[in-house]
Formats: sequence, structure tokens, C-alpha cells
Amino acid sequence: MKEEIQIQRQLAHDNTVPLLYAAETPSEVLLVMPFAAGGDLHAALGPRGMLAEKQAARLCGQLLEGLRYLHEDLFILHGDVKPRNIFLVPTGSGLVAQLGDFGLARECPRKAPFLCRFTGLQGSHGYMAPEILSEQDYGRPVDVFALGVIIFTLLAGYEPFYPPSNVTAPLEFDPPSWEPLSKESAEFVTDSLRLVAEERLSSNAAQNHKWLQMDESFAEIPSLKSQPSRRQDADFRDGFSAEAAWTRAAHVSPARRCAAGRCIPQVIGFGCYC
Repeated sequence: MKEEIQIQRQLAHDNTVPLLYAAETPSEVLLVMPFAAGGDLHAALGPRGMLAEKQAARLCGQLLEGLRYLHEDLFILHGDVKPRNIFLVPTGSGLVAQLGDFGLARECPRKAPFLCRFTGLQGSHGYMAPEILSEQDYGRPVDVFALGVIIFTLLAGYEPFYPPSNVTAPLEFDPPSWEPLSKESAEFVTDSLRLVAEERLSSNAAQNHKWLQMDESFAEIPSLKSQPSRRQDADFRDGFSAEAAWTRAAHVSPARRCAAGRCIPQVIGFGCYC
């Protein structure tokens, strides 16, 4: 828990969930994070669990922004990227996707080969990379693999591996699902789901993949209508001030933050970790 707090209090990016406050009582540890009014991705997608290609590309771009920040700026791997850990923050007519739940996050060594020591299976069934399943030391590419599983499923409507642990099996691109999609989308998930970590896309390379660069209209996606009763006109877009939204969500003024600017001890009254 202490490592999770130390990692999350470093975060200052629109596409990662910040830690507003942390405190410890004799019986529990309290963590305060903003309320994600859009829920998590798993709940928002509903039973069908699919997105149109442009929506999926937009979502992917936002998540890669968050991963690139974690991987390149902080040398942190998330370790548990999955739909239940992707939170949606509404702002105006848009939704911003944020990576949350850093309970399995690790700080990677800053020297080659940049690997964390394997200490046991960690992650969620269906999203663990081959190197974790084979009990090898692992690094930041595990997050790109998990993202590849998510995007494959959002586009095709079925999971890339069956059973989910059979990650050595070749990918199957069923024509009814993939023929309506661009070939670049299939190339993206193929490059994200490489068996060998060194051959897999990095978060930085994935951001520059031609699938995400191929069409400017990806920036203007149609409404996300997976749960129209909750939100009729939501999309994934840029131009979002996370700081302003987080402050509103916590119902506090920035002036009440502690000197380190990372928690709000006045909310509950216990000592902070800053």
C-alpha cells in the first residue's frame, strides 16, 4: 500500500487518476481520489463491449498518453491495465479516460534492461503478458500488451486469445469482424500483442503508429452511446483541464492543499504522506 501511495502521489497528468489525499488511522488507510462520474470503461461499454473504430482509436490515444507519461517520464509500469481500471471523467460534451488503481504498479530500474524482478503472478486474468505468465522478469511492455487486448476486444467483439492464458496462440482475425475495419487497426493490435516483449510496440512508438495517425477525423468521433441512459453525447476528446475537474470533484479549493500540493489533510484531519 505504501508503494502504491508513493507512486500515485507523483502523478500529474490528465490521463491518470491523481491521489488527492492519503492518511492512516489505527485500523485503516484512507485514500481520496476524484469521483469519476462516467464510471469505469467496463460498466460504460455494457454487454456488447464494443466501440466503433474511430472511438476505439480515440480512447487508445488517450490511454497511450497516460502510459507514455508513466513509462517515459516516471519509469513506472501500471501492471494491471484493464477496462475496470480505466475511469471516465465527463467534461462538457467529452469524456476523458484515466488510468487508475495503481496497486500493482512498479517503479522500473532506469538502467538497461529496465526490468522488474518477477515475484509471482501479478495482474488480471486475460490481460497478463507472456513474460509474466512464463514467470520471467518484466518491464513496461506488459502494459502495452494489456492495452492491445483491450483494443482488440473493443474492435472485434471477442478476445484475442482463448482461453485467455493461451497467449502463444496466433491471433485470429475473423473476416466478419475485421473486414469492415482498416488494415491499420489489425496491424496495431498485432504489433501490441507480440509474444516477445522486445518486439512489442513501446508506448511512445504506439502513439506514433499509423493507425492513430491515419485520419484527422479520429479527433471528431461520434457519440459514445453504449449507455445512452447515462450519457447521450459523450466522446473522448482533448482540451480537458484535469486540475479544474479534480478540484471540483473533491469539493475543495486549491488553496486548501498542503504545502507539497499532493493531498488535502483538512478533509479528514489525519496526518498526510507528503
